[in-house]
Amino acid sequence: MKNLSENKSYKITRLKNGFTLSEVLITIGIIGVVAVITIPALISNVQNYVKSKRVENIEQKFSKATDKMLIASGMEDYNSTQSFANELSKHLNIAQICDNNNLRSCWPTDTVTLNNGKEWDISKTTSGKTLKMVNDENNEWDNTIGIITADGTSFIMSYNKKCSMSQTTSPSWIGSKSSSTNCVAAIYDWNGSSKPNSFGMTTSGKNDIIPLNANGLGNACSIEVNDKCFGAFFIPSAPTFNECFKLINSGIVNKCSANDDYFAGAAKQCGGKNNMPTISDLKALKNELKKGDWENNAKNLGLPSQFSVWSSVEGNVGYSADYHSFTPNGNNGINVTTMKRTKHPEIYGVCIID
Repeated sequence: MKNLSENKSYKITRLKNGFTLSEVLITIGIIGVVAVITIPALISNVQNYVKSKRVENIEQKFSKATDKMLIASGMEDYNSTQSFANELSKHLNIAQICDNNNLRSCWPTDTVTLNNGKEWDISKTTSGKTLKMVNDENNEWDNTIGIITADGTSFIMSYNKKCSMSQTTSPSWIGSKSSSTNCVAAIYDWNGSSKPNSFGMTTSGKNDIIPLNANGLGNACSIEVNDKCFGAFFIPSAPTFNECFKLINSGIVNKCSANDDYFAGAAKQCGGKNNMPTISDLKALKNELKKGDWENNAKNLGLPSQFSVWSSVEGNVGYSADYHSFTPNGNNGINVTTMKRTKHPEIYGVCIID
């Protein structure tokens, strides 16, 4: 029989099995690209899930404790944050309480990174003001204390001494937090000394320092000039005449206009006209704003490029007060104007903070 293999017309070609090297390398490259794209997102999703569950657990534990405390004894009439925490410890398992002079012992790190990138010395978180809480007729935020709960969570908190939640108050829940926590402003660290040790107002970012009813963290100054701390600039609301009359009795102002006294509104928010800036303070502020870009400096304070600010000076004639106009091209002084306190709702107020 004739050997077919010897006949070229009948030569059999061996079938190829597997992949070539180039095909393998292309496949590995595609897998690598997909991994680079998807793995960081997957890790981030896992980290966010862990964080959200941890935050939820911390706030639920704290809220359940304040709910029990509300039912047992009410939340009002404690003379300090310390006495409030002592009562809270009956319902929340607290491993350690640190007084106002020893906050660092109840916090895992020396400093916290704020939203602006600056480092905040945690031992300076000594009052409600450093949690950006405002004192008024319904709120009196006491000095802070630190606590560490049994699960290792660190808190720094301030109690509102004007809290009016009695045993008859029914708490309500939104998400993982009860309204029974509203008498407290606090920050807490959900992952201890692990980085980034940064503060943020939401739980959706990378921050691990979370507020519980607190409005922020850090120095309450919007700007510091000549060792004077200017708080946030605001448009004051005018009190009614009856409200204004109470302000006279409290020494907040010396007199009141019968209608829409905006100067009195500014003095009320500052806790008295003596906590408002003097003429010298405003001169120094204007000189500071003139350094660099005026409009950008004003914008950083939440102000337009031209604005006016109430001073602490009440007028000697009638119901008037001094306010001061700031313009980018003005001289180094300030345009001082004495005006009726009722016709200028657009004038800003600002408080000098201790």
